[in-house]
Amino acid sequence: MERQRAVEKELLPAVDFPDRDKQGWSLARRMTRYKVPGIGMAVVRDGRIDWVAGYGTHGVVSPEPVTASTIFQAASISKMVAAAGMLSLVKKGVLELDGDVNARLSSWKVPNNEFTSGSPVTLRRLLSHSAGVTVHGFPGYAHTEALPSLVQLLTGTEPANSPVVTVDQVPGAGYRYSGGGYEIAELLVEDVTQRPFEQVLDETVLAPLGMLHSTFVQPLPAEKADSAARGHRFDGSQVAGGWYVYPEQAAAGLWSTPTDLARFVVELIAAFHGESERLIDRSMARAMLTRQVGNMGLGAGVHGEGDGLHFDHAGWSQGFRTYLVAYPHSRDGVVVMTNSDGGHELIREILRSVAAVYDWPDFRMEEVSIARLAADRLDRFSGSYEFSGAGFSVALRRERDHLVLDTPRGSRYTFYPESETRFVALENGSRMTLVQAPDGSMSMQLWGMSGHRPEL
Repeated sequence: MERQRAVEKELLPAVDFPDRDKQGWSLARRMTRYKVPGIGMAVVRDGRIDWVAGYGTHGVVSPEPVTASTIFQAASISKMVAAAGMLSLVKKGVLELDGDVNARLSSWKVPNNEFTSGSPVTLRRLLSHSAGVTVHGFPGYAHTEALPSLVQLLTGTEPANSPVVTVDQVPGAGYRYSGGGYEIAELLVEDVTQRPFEQVLDETVLAPLGMLHSTFVQPLPAEKADSAARGHRFDGSQVAGGWYVYPEQAAAGLWSTPTDLARFVVELIAAFHGESERLIDRSMARAMLTRQVGNMGLGAGVHGEGDGLHFDHAGWSQGFRTYLVAYPHSRDGVVVMTNSDGGHELIREILRSVAAVYDWPDFRMEEVSIARLAADRLDRFSGSYEFSGAGFSVALRRERDHLVLDTPRGSRYTFYPESETRFVALENGSRMTLVQAPDGSMSMQLWGMSGHRPEL
């Protein structure tokens, strides 16, 4: 397909400038650049799946090719799918969107304190990250580690490796991302239905939409292991055991394929227009894709206005990076799933290419002007910069007409000069400022932090 080939041929950086070198920007070359062994992708156009493709392999020691049936950890995209399942239960009268969840929880209660005394924790607030609940995310468990129960997760007791989930801000007062909040919602589903969460989500979302390769079951069932991609670190090494286990099902437990998640996107858009109720009805879809606080809907980020309205969610787990975005009015979207920590920047490059090929209003390159500095001017910036407050250092060196920055975790950024002291990263548009002191030492301002290189 012509559109598919156009995306694969040339991925796009965050910034563009005259005479930018466009060699080496094919999907295959960029996968090598970011040490990403495998990618799955599905594009939605006009409310239908336009094309699906797999690239690379399950892993560096797993030569099986990525296909349409290869499953990846969806990571936090799990929250969007889980939220849709919960909203279907709201529509059926099984759950309440605005009632105090403690009125329905039975196996554990949200601890009452001064923050909850006048403003309850509700399902709406949990799904929109505005319930004042703690615990941003979860690190996962190695295959050899014992797994906690859901109540142990919430109370932070062994063998849980995450802190206690509690409320330390007034519910409804503002946005703060909380995977812990989704675990409260998961327990609410189980307590009210008296059934395992994965069974409820299979019946409300996965089975009705034909998401046959997807599962919330944790650990991953043995019969699905052969179809699973293996996770990888920034340096390209494979995660021990292939992946970590995430018993936090609603927050991070979904395994899926780009095709299955594209089916989810298609159905959510259809529900948004009142054309289907296989997932949820129009009122619930509209609520899901309406900003509740900041740019957060119910389980999905919500951005833009009018025809530019779009919803999204990213996913990060150990060795996996994923992203989903869709425009409900034009009925377009894309799902990208990768099996590497290095997949985040690659996904952004893919997204910009898809946006250009399909003429989306967002995710475009920033046009910048580049200064041409002589080699000796660039060489003076080379060296190791220590970020003492953050406990790490980065290495900076000249390469032809630009600077290359390497981080301890193995990621690399290409910085081009905008002036004598200001530089922009080709990969993500980050700005870096370098200033030399009279004694020859150098200061670096990058990512909101200050680094220092001693006198050479």
